[in-house]
Amino acid sequence: MKKFIFLVVVGLLSARMVCAQSVPAFSAPFLNSPKGAEGNTFAFSPQGLKKPVLFVFWASWCKPCILEVPEALVLFRDYAQAIDFVGVSVDKESAKAESFIKKYALPYQNIHDPEMAIAEKMGVQATPAMVLIGVDGLVKYRAIRIDKKMKSQIEKLTP
Repeated sequence: MKKFIFLVVVGLLSARMVCAQSVPAFSAPFLNSPKGAEGNTFAFSPQGLKKPVLFVFWASWCKPCILEVPEALVLFRDYAQAIDFVGVSVDKESAKAESFIKKYALPYQNIHDPEMAIAEKMGVQATPAMVLIGVDGLVKYRAIRIDKKMKSQIEKLTP
């Protein structure tokens, strides 16, 4: 419980950090491949993005992550045509993450980051966390919850 409270406090303190950070290229294994994806690996490059990308960091054991699922599903429904969604599980075991994806019927692509290497590259220290990347490859918004400001930031980045 102390670890969970610590993670929440750290997340609250760091969630709305200064944006405009560049995110380096990375790759990670898919937990559920999107339609039309080739191979089992997701590859991200900040150069040449066609749409903004929202990374949703979560873990199957994270109660606030579970509470955030309905909001993520609404956000996906409302903005799936305008932005790309990528769920990022930080679970150590892929089977637990895959079970979570099935249980909550997550429709967007999800990748596995068991060592939190991707999270670290994006300045994420706790789950849940959302990182919105603009087409210029820069972090535009970072939060621990999907809120009105998140929606506002998405709308600023889309036509």
